[in-house]
Amino acid sequence: MKTDKVKYYSYARAISCIAIIFIHVLSQGISQFAASMGNANIAYWAVLNNLKWGVPVFMMVTGSLLLDEEKELSLKKILKGYTLRIVKALIAFGLIFALLDAILAGATGAEGGFGLAFATGIANIFTGQSWAHLWYLYALIGIYLLLPFYRIIAANATKQQMQYLLGIYIAFLSILPFVTGWNVRIGFYIHVSSIYPFWLFFGYYLKKWGVKKSTRHYLLCTVLSVVALVILTVIRWKCSLAPMDRLFNYSSIVVIFQTYGVMGLLRSLKFKNRSLPDRFLLACDKQSFGIYLIHMIFIWIGYNAAGWDPFLHGGFFGILLLAVISFVLAWIATVLLKKLPFFRDIL
Repeated sequence: MKTDKVKYYSYARAISCIAIIFIHVLSQGISQFAASMGNANIAYWAVLNNLKWGVPVFMMVTGSLLLDEEKELSLKKILKGYTLRIVKALIAFGLIFALLDAILAGATGAEGGFGLAFATGIANIFTGQSWAHLWYLYALIGIYLLLPFYRIIAANATKQQMQYLLGIYIAFLSILPFVTGWNVRIGFYIHVSSIYPFWLFFGYYLKKWGVKKSTRHYLLCTVLSVVALVILTVIRWKCSLAPMDRLFNYSSIVVIFQTYGVMGLLRSLKFKNRSLPDRFLLACDKQSFGIYLIHMIFIWIGYNAAGWDPFLHGGFFGILLLAVISFVLAWIATVLLKKLPFFRDIL
């Protein structure tokens, strides 16, 4: 694989990692300090809704790389390499997060104290009720387990067949769920329940067949989707239309359109070799998985231990400050943990 293509994927993962941190800082802030948002609440929601491309870009890169028929991937490597690594990461960090929750419960005098909270936290690892951002690990495990079959589809599908598959996903896992959210009964369904394989196949499709357009085209798609999401956010909150929330999740047709534009823009990124942006993004990519897992600890400390209310400390500036601090500390923590054999294997 050519160096520029490898860099493109690294740039995309690094930028997505940064976007995801902003998503978590903003969403957790809204969840815990909504009363402090005041009249600017719609602005915060609009920004949050315009960052949802972060996770899809990550998954599209995964699909581009792992569905490539030229990449040799045995069943053993998928299970003992990819899948087992994620299972270890889930359990290890699930225990760390359970311990932090237990410490907080003991310090605040919660019913049952440290012991009950820690036991509950351990159980939550297996019930999917641990810290919210771990959902991505559960999703990865499911994807890896079916990866051998996804690779068969990718290796044998024609361009038209892949377009057909993507269209089916969009129709049944993006458009129909939005329609049924308005209490419209529709009896049709397909035998899959998650949009995430769509992102894998979409990433693979763009890599293999691509949509060769100018940078201006992708910029226009991105700008139009940003404007659309802002308008839709205003309508949703001004009119209290809760079913519109489906337009702001990872299966939203608008988010799909925006992610397409963002991927095109990311593909056009070209930094001079060894320049500051080049070195920063490549280094960030190497630590991105660890940063993803660990950054929530520092957000948790900021919001729960320190009681930091970003909306009372500059609003968007408060969000930016906590995001930068969480990002930097998570990066440092990842580098340090990688010096330990166990964490080096999973991070």
